[in-house]
Amino acid sequence: MKTVLTGSCYCGDIRYRIEGKISKAAACRCDTCSRTIDEHVDWLTVPSDSIALVSGVPARKTNGPVTRTFCGRCGTRLTYRDDDRGETDVTASSLDGVTARPHRQAERESKPGRMSCHIPPSQSSTFTP
Repeated sequence: MKTVLTGSCYCGDIRYRIEGKISKAAACRCDTCSRTIDEHVDWLTVPSDSIALVSGVPARKTNGPVTRTFCGRCGTRLTYRDDDRGETDVTASSLDGVTARPHRQAERESKPGRMSCHIPPSQSSTFTP
């Protein structure tokens, strides 16, 4: 059974819909999240092809295989997509009517030239809205 979730930025200019399986939920405190959002972030991870824009066009910032999206008007962070993984992390705070509290904290994984979020498969949790 597919999970169907909707979400938006704070001002409502950007709306999205997710239809698919949520594979992970995590609170991330990596360098990238801390520097771009200035605190930890609660993420839900879904297949990249399960997210569709309903309205608006988010601003994008790309660095290598990673693209972050956010609202250019209100600044709400929306997604973190890593093309190497084929998955997209969605900010739990942007979901409509859902409060996610991940069971596991994402670990840091050191790679040449960058730090990235990562949850070992043996420690990943399942999120049910």
